[in-house]
Amino acid sequence: TGRKKTRPLNATEVYAKKYYATRVQPAVKEELEAMKDVADAPAPKKRAIRVVRKQLASCWENESAEVKEEVTR
Repeated sequence: TGRKKTRPLNATEVYAKKYYATRVQPAVKEELEAMKDVADAPAPKKRAIRVVRKQLASCWENESAEVKEEVTR
């Protein structure tokens, strides 16, 4: 079998898989739109990855205990 071994996802990765479209993406889009007009903003791909990571961490921190428990199960 040529399958590569995979590691289990951490809690924020599971959260992202489950809730990205509904809870994280709107904030990411909003921030990217705001950054579009900034003169010294980083390259678009780097900027997008930074914003996604930042917003994902922020949403996870502000999430309810029930959702965190569901994700970590």
